[in-house]
Amino acid sequence: MNLLRTKCLLVLLFGFFLYSCDKEEIIEPDKKSVKDTFLDKEKTEEELIAEGYVPLEETVLLDYEAIKNKLDNEGARTEERKWSYSKVTWDDLKAIDSRYTDQHFMRYTFKDALNKGGRWPDGVSINDVHLGWGHNPSTKYGWWCYKYFTRKPIGSTEWKNSGWKRVYGVNSITIPNWTSNEILHENTTDYVSISNAKQRNWSIEASASVTVGGKVGIPLVSEGSVEVTVSLGGSRGGEITQTITVNPPTGWFKIPPHTDAVLTLAQTTSTATTKYDLPVRVEGWVGGNYGKRVDGHYFWAVNAGRMFKDIHEGRKKYRVTMVERQPSRLKWFVKFIPHDDDLADATDAIRNL
Repeated sequence: MNLLRTKCLLVLLFGFFLYSCDKEEIIEPDKKSVKDTFLDKEKTEEELIAEGYVPLEETVLLDYEAIKNKLDNEGARTEERKWSYSKVTWDDLKAIDSRYTDQHFMRYTFKDALNKGGRWPDGVSINDVHLGWGHNPSTKYGWWCYKYFTRKPIGSTEWKNSGWKRVYGVNSITIPNWTSNEILHENTTDYVSISNAKQRNWSIEASASVTVGGKVGIPLVSEGSVEVTVSLGGSRGGEITQTITVNPPTGWFKIPPHTDAVLTLAQTTSTATTKYDLPVRVEGWVGGNYGKRVDGHYFWAVNAGRMFKDIHEGRKKYRVTMVERQPSRLKWFVKFIPHDDDLADATDAIRNL
């Protein structure tokens, strides 16, 4: 009886095994499995091909040569104009040079600038600021003094293009071929989209203890401009980041037997660096009042450039280094990874059951 029961159980188990083989079901790995180590270091396309990567269709995001030619033709980068045009204040005088708030220094400077003999004025006025005593002729007669910045590029824009590197935030896609035959794969990756940042960075260095505040427009390489705020001495910096959304290209390729095709999205980056001098300038008039007539007048005005010579000659200035980085090209790279021999043998064994 026990022998008969054992035989019956074996028959049932064997039948179940045959039924399971007839219901053969192969579970494929997730197509979005991550290969974080692929393309994590910047390399040329030739180096990647030598390592077994196959490049697919490319998307060009930034035509930097066309942008460079456009800027050169339009003169946008080399344009000089006045920025932050405003009346000089007490704080500006202190920031430019503390001597300009000293009434003795300013009266002596006015005497030399006017060149009407050796007599000193009783007072000197720069807009609402009056140094010394007596009336303020600047407000009385509208002798205004203004400060502003100019922008002057130093040399030409330096261009640099990087090698290929993976786009972080986009996982590599693994497409397996578990069969013993080569298969053709149509790469329709419409479910993948990425966001890339255009970074505009700048650093500011001041010379000659400049601390005059204002905003100066700096043209960017690709589009638009940014107003750089200059207000403190020493080094400062900043960044503007914008986001663009890019859909990857499509293509097709053949996957060898028992092989994973690993797709990694890579990009190159274009960097443009331009340096600018931002000298502080003044223009207008500085007034002086006298207790007695000088050449028939109690009040005189001299050109601001003669009162603020070091500013007039551009010696008080900021220097801005503008760097723009943004992705310029996108490309999918495929690398074929053979399956483990034992795994391949097991797959064939299952299929041959």
